[in-house]
Amino acid sequence: MSAAVADSSTPSGDYVASFSQNDQVVQVASDSANPQNNRTQVAPVKPGSSPFDCLKRAWFSVRWKLSRCIFSRPVPFLTAKLDLKRGDVLITLPVSAVVLAINANLCAREQVKESGSLPMIAMIVVFALTVRNNSILLTLTGLPFERALLYHKFAGVVAILLSGLHGLAYLLEDAGIVAVQRRLGGGVGAGTPLIERQTSGAILFYLLAALWVFSLSPIRRRFYEAFLRLHWVLFIAIVVFSIIHGAGGVVIGLIPWALDLVFRHGYLVQKNFRGGLSKPGVISQQQVSMSHLPGDFLRIQFPRVHADTGSSFKYEAGQYVFICVPKLSLLEWHPFTISSSPHEVLVTIHIKALGDWTKKLLAAVRSLRTEPTRSWQRHSPFS
Repeated sequence: MSAAVADSSTPSGDYVASFSQNDQVVQVASDSANPQNNRTQVAPVKPGSSPFDCLKRAWFSVRWKLSRCIFSRPVPFLTAKLDLKRGDVLITLPVSAVVLAINANLCAREQVKESGSLPMIAMIVVFALTVRNNSILLTLTGLPFERALLYHKFAGVVAILLSGLHGLAYLLEDAGIVAVQRRLGGGVGAGTPLIERQTSGAILFYLLAALWVFSLSPIRRRFYEAFLRLHWVLFIAIVVFSIIHGAGGVVIGLIPWALDLVFRHGYLVQKNFRGGLSKPGVISQQQVSMSHLPGDFLRIQFPRVHADTGSSFKYEAGQYVFICVPKLSLLEWHPFTISSSPHEVLVTIHIKALGDWTKKLLAAVRSLRTEPTRSWQRHSPFS
């Protein structure tokens, strides 16, 4: 049985930034919840840096200042209960409220075409935030994976509300005098059959609502595999009906996702695996162990410094990894916290068999007690 590990993140969700100071690059890891965990590293800057390096350091400096002063600052009650921080209170929530108010006003004035632009923009944001750790978008913005996921969910809710207002504008217009003009081929939607646009819009709204319902935490956690498959099916259907409805601009949001896909599988895989299917990853098959422990626990271990390549598996305390076991599923990646400390000889991960996937993994390990583990592959760096 083979497995793969991918993507690390800090549990606090704060930023890790770099900035220049007195011809030195200062790298800072900020943890607003535990200030004593803050770390600072200083590295000299070589003289004659290129303009690109100077621009990069300037951007990191701005990014760090914004993070420290605004985006990473906790807010009493809101951060603990809703995971909202100062940047969300000052920017995210007000912008969302203004956008909803604008669309509500357009809906009240029966401006059907105009009220459809904001839902499309919101959908672009939703798709753009459908990214994984180590993606180009997160690398450029410094936005942690957890925050991007939070904004993905939040933008999805806003998109549903905006779409509902857009649909309400249709209903209000149909109830007025303009409905006669539309049936004669004039008014909003000229050039597109009325029934086609109304039907595709209604189906699109129901698909969005269904996607939101199946993404609710109780359903997602209890039926994760069903949630994952439905998410893909509904996502594809939403894109198709958006194009039919005349909102084909949503495909713009797929560009960051496509670039992220190419970046991860075209660059990161080659960088970290240094090979292909004929040459497994940096950890050979003899160096990984999977053990069944009492209480339906699993223990996965492999050496931090690999004997065959000399490469080191770098990570910080509290980080987690995404694990994929191709024998169970090629498409499923599940996050698990690393149990060992960064300086231990063996990297250890403990897994409790609770859901469908972990129970299948436990059964697979039990059935392979007498067989050696084939390989363990690392998907991304942990530094």
